[in-house]
This record gives sequence, C-alpha cells and structure tokens, in this order.
Amino acid sequence: MALDKNGNVYIWGNGTYGEMGNYTTTSSNLPIKTTIKNGIQVSMGAGDIAALTSEGVVWSWGRNTNGQHGINCTNNTAYPMKTVVNVTELSKGGYHTIVKKSEGTVYAAGCNGGGRVATTSTGNSTTYVKIMIPSTVTETNKVKYIKAGI
Repeated sequence: MALDKNGNVYIWGNGTYGEMGNYTTTSSNLPIKTTIKNGIQVSMGAGDIAALTSEGVVWSWGRNTNGQHGINCTNNTAYPMKTVVNVTELSKGGYHTIVKKSEGTVYAAGCNGGGRVATTSTGNSTTYVKIMIPSTVTETNKVKYIKAGI
C-alpha cells in the first residue's frame, strides 16, 4: 500500500478479504486508489488495512476475523469503515490494531493472543480497549510512539 503526498491511499495485491476497499474481494496487480482523503498514515496487518486521516479518523477495511477493526463484530469489510476518532497515531500488527488518541491514551482491538491487546482476558477484543500504561508514564512523560508487533 502507499500514501501519496496529497493524502490519497493506494492498495494492490491480494483482495480475498476485501483489502482493495472497493466493495469486492478481487485482487489487483496494479495500485487502486481508495476513497480515503487527507491520509497522513497507513498501516497493514495480515489482510487488514487502516488509514489515519488529518481529521484524526481511522478508516479500516479487509480482514476482521479477530475483531481488529474494533467495530464490535468479526465480519470482513470490503470497503473503508470509520472505526475510531481523535487518533494521532496508528499501528497494525498481524491481527490487532493499536491507536494513540489525541490525549495520549493508547487503545487496542483484535487478537489478544500473547497479550497483544494488553487486557487481563485471554480472549480477543472486537472493540477498542484502553491499554493501562504504568503509572510511571505521567503528563510530562507521555507515550511518544506506538508500534504493533506480530
């Protein structure tokens, strides 16, 4: 996938889960421009795609089998869906999504295998849950950067 200097998002490759974001499950060898406008960051998991816009909105599409879109279901989506707002940073892992909100809090959704969503539950989370950052992270020592792993 690619994000151009004008904030347009392009995607190509496998479309089995709706990754092209064009309401189909077809694949494409050539880049397809999505409907996303004002993109500032893009991230891709294992068949799931997300784009963050300058308005602080995360749009997600593609594979959602573990609830990684945070939309309270596990249905795959073949088109971009508005999934979370007031976001300043986005990162996708294999089957989960992590976002940093404008106030500096961190949320995650999706596969919780190995503690990826950082909850006391061992189950997946189909909605965004707040990650309880240790109390040593204070107002003057906020979370600076997030990154989802495999």
